[in-house]
Amino acid sequence: MLVGVLAKVVPEFDALVRVSDDKSKVEVEPKYTVNFFDLLALEEALKIKERFGGTVKVFSFCRAEMVETLRSAIAMGADEVVAITFDGIEIFDNYCRAKLLAEVIKKEPFDLLWCGRETFDEMEGVTGAMIAEILGYPVVTLVTKVEIFPQERKVLVERETDRGKEILKVAMPVLLSAQKGLNEPRVPTVMGLMKAMKAKINTVELPVLLQELGTELERMIKMKPISYVPIISSRKRKLLKGEPVEVVKELINLLKTEAKVI
Repeated sequence: MLVGVLAKVVPEFDALVRVSDDKSKVEVEPKYTVNFFDLLALEEALKIKERFGGTVKVFSFCRAEMVETLRSAIAMGADEVVAITFDGIEIFDNYCRAKLLAEVIKKEPFDLLWCGRETFDEMEGVTGAMIAEILGYPVVTLVTKVEIFPQERKVLVERETDRGKEILKVAMPVLLSAQKGLNEPRVPTVMGLMKAMKAKINTVELPVLLQELGTELERMIKMKPISYVPIISSRKRKLLKGEPVEVVKELINLLKTEAKVI
C-alpha cells in the first residue's frame, strides 16, 4: 500500500513567541518539532505498512530552516520525506498551502492519506480537508480507530463526534485525520536515528512550483496580514508559600474573595 502523511513543523512548547515591535510579524524562537497530531497520523501509517507492506511518504510545507526537523519522521520509519520549502516568501492562505501540497501529492496513486486533526500553532484543522477536496478524495476527521480491507479497497473507521462514536466504511483512496487516542507514537530506535542522519530529504522550492501552477496562486501569495496584536492576559498570578494546610486555606480564601469562583 502507498500511504501519504501530511506533517507540519511547529514551534516546540517552550519556544518563545512574541509580536515584533512594529506589529508586522510574529517572531518565534527557532526551536521546532513535528506537530503532535501529525505524529499520530505517521504512527498509524507505519502500522499499516508493517501489516500490509508498502511505502510511507511524508509531505510537509515549511521554511528551509525547518527541513532538518523532518528527519524525525524518517527515524520513526518513514520511507521518504518531501518538503515544499520557502525562504523569504510567507504563505498565509490555507487554500494556497493545500493547493501546493496537492500538486505534489497527486503525482502518485496513494491508497491512503493521513494528517493530524489540527496543528498546535494555528489550530484550524482545515488544510487536510482542502487537499482531499482538491484531489477528489473522501475525508473522515477525528479518527480514533481504523481497520483496513485492502482486497475490498475500503477502510472501516471509528471517529469522535459531539454525540459519541461514529463508525463509517469508506472507499479508498481516502484522507483520514488522526485524533488523540488513535495510538501512541513510537520512539525512534538507534538504527532509525542513524538512518535518518544519512537520508536525503527531497525538496521542492516554492518559487519553482508557483511557476508551474500559474497566476492563480501568484495572486494569493500576495495576501499579507495587516498587523498582529499580542494577547494581553488579565489573569493575576500569585505564588503561595508555606505549609500545605496554610496554603490550601489561603487558596480557598483567594478563590472566594478575589476570583469569586466559589
